[in-house]
Amino acid sequence: MSAKGMRRLEILLPESHPLFGHPDRWRAKVAREWLDLGARLSAVEQELRHLEIQMAGIQGQARMEIAGPSGDNEAPSAGFATGSFTKALTDAFG
Repeated sequence: MSAKGMRRLEILLPESHPLFGHPDRWRAKVAREWLDLGARLSAVEQELRHLEIQMAGIQGQARMEIAGPSGDNEAPSAGFATGSFTKALTDAFG
């Protein structure tokens, strides 16, 4: 397969790898799908890390704002931001 814009990747896998449970004619297609899914999962993990950092900053800021003279740092419980979560998933998965 030498299509324009395509590159070949040769990898070694153990004989027990689940990819070898697929028929020979489907292995390349399944491997491409698994690589694509892995890349998308990696993007989701990065977005989650980014969101965790943002949430930690927001929570820290909220604790500082509500801390009174007695030093009470208990923050009110925050609701789930459905819109932000949906946007993050849409950005990650298209």
